[in-house]
Amino acid sequence: MGETFDKARHLIAANRLDEARAILLRAVAGQSPDPDLANLLSVVLSRQGDNVRALYFARLSCRAAPDHPLLLNNLGNQELASGDLRAAAESYGRAVALDPDLISARVGLTNALLASFDLDECARVAREGLARAPGEHRLTGQLAVCLLLAGRARDAVDLLREARRAAPDDPGVASALAAACTYAGGIDDRDILEAHAAYGRLLERLDPGPYRPPPASPLGARPLRLGLLSGDLRAHAVGFFVEPLLLHRDPARLWIACYSVAAIEDDVSRRFRGLADLWRAVSHEPIDRLERTIRADRLDVLLDLSGHTSGHRLPVLHRRPAPITATYFGYPNTTGLRACDVRLVDSHTDPPGSDHLATERLVRLDPCFLCYRPPAPAPPVASPPCLGSGRVTFGSFNAIAKLDDLTIDLLARTLATVPGSRLLLKAHALRNQGVRADVRERLERAGIAPDAIALEGPGEGAAEMLAHYARMDVMLDSFPYHGTTTTCEALFMGVPVITLAGSSCRARVGLSILRNAGLGDLVADTPEAFARLAADLVADQPRLAGLRGSLRDRLLASPACDGPGFASRFTDALRTLVPPSATP
Repeated sequence: MGETFDKARHLIAANRLDEARAILLRAVAGQSPDPDLANLLSVVLSRQGDNVRALYFARLSCRAAPDHPLLLNNLGNQELASGDLRAAAESYGRAVALDPDLISARVGLTNALLASFDLDECARVAREGLARAPGEHRLTGQLAVCLLLAGRARDAVDLLREARRAAPDDPGVASALAAACTYAGGIDDRDILEAHAAYGRLLERLDPGPYRPPPASPLGARPLRLGLLSGDLRAHAVGFFVEPLLLHRDPARLWIACYSVAAIEDDVSRRFRGLADLWRAVSHEPIDRLERTIRADRLDVLLDLSGHTSGHRLPVLHRRPAPITATYFGYPNTTGLRACDVRLVDSHTDPPGSDHLATERLVRLDPCFLCYRPPAPAPPVASPPCLGSGRVTFGSFNAIAKLDDLTIDLLARTLATVPGSRLLLKAHALRNQGVRADVRERLERAGIAPDAIALEGPGEGAAEMLAHYARMDVMLDSFPYHGTTTTCEALFMGVPVITLAGSSCRARVGLSILRNAGLGDLVADTPEAFARLAADLVADQPRLAGLRGSLRDRLLASPACDGPGFASRFTDALRTLVPPSATP
């Protein structure tokens, strides 16, 4: 076994994976394969993107040696890659119990817990690991992500800056820092841009290439070949906003390939598979192979829909596998990549004069950069609850990651301006007892009475979640990171939304949606104006009731829900990026 093991490791180090796989497959043939060889074969197969067989051999190795922490750690890796979060957490947990100092298993366990949104347990595991290995940058980063998702973006930024100093060559830490800066208030726009640009410079240093885009093919009258790269082509906000493009595009003008990096497909993924011209499930493909796959598909434009969100594939954009690379919608900020040519926005989210806040060239899809397609079936619009109860309920269903101190200040100001009012927050992270307790303490410290606070986890399914909007009179948008899906959902359910406009895209999405729906009078320019707008609205019950009865129709008739118009504008914008004919 020793000679085969050493030879295979040498081949792996030389990136001769096919040869390593061949000798390992021969070595594990038989009824009782050596567990270390089976485990090494699993690692090779995983690196080659063959996750099904990688998982098989990881399980085989652990059956032969069930109490080996390193083998259990690899089993957790393969289960996590396959989307089996519960099994992954169990395997990592067993590895940690057997070897509490095995940092890679702790990092894997925090990954599985984060993906399951078990933020309380994830933070506990990370802190316990940091007590054993102070300053360990991977665990510091994981704890920071926990804090970000729990609404502590500023604390996350501080931790990630610490991790960045400890591991300046870790692109995952650099990307997480850029994302945390996007959520956090109190950070200058130029510093946020620099955090993103620093990630781009790091990729250039770690993976210098050179990478040259394939030559652009003249467009002429043929369809433009567009690739959508995302882990969210599923039951996710990104998927819902992309569907109108797939539904309403003109096939004679736009051909679409979907590259899904989601580990698991759902009903929405399967629907998208039927709408796209080409569907590739690439969650297990390494960057090298994914780059080659995209190049071979001869795209005109590769469009990233993730930015710096979890599971992104920005390193693929860095390698320029298409003549034009672009980013859109899934993240309200720049990528920081010089290899990303274009960012698609509108003149509300990124007005003229704000181009210096992006490393990409801004292309504006005016009048609105998005298109909302409401889920069906949807509950009917209900009357404002204050008309029956006599007590005003303000609410927000935005992710708790957006609950910056600036948002809490807006909530507290508004409730103080409307005596007797209450606050309803409903979000995925609030399933965690520790997160609920921390959010409640922050709200109370800001001056909101304990009996005025209701904190709840999400509903089950889109229809149930929409039904809960009937419990609020007015939605209060988050700041500086606005809501998008929640703003559209609230308006669709007849609930007016008050938003505070800021200086960059993250704090201007609400402004775009509201202005496009003819509701520019609900956009504030100061925190004081925000609270005053909300108070004036709930004090005018006839106006509030009138909005409740008209908002759904107003939204559906607006550019924010015009599927055919959006698809046409989107296609026009993309086609301007490609040369129309051969250069003479």
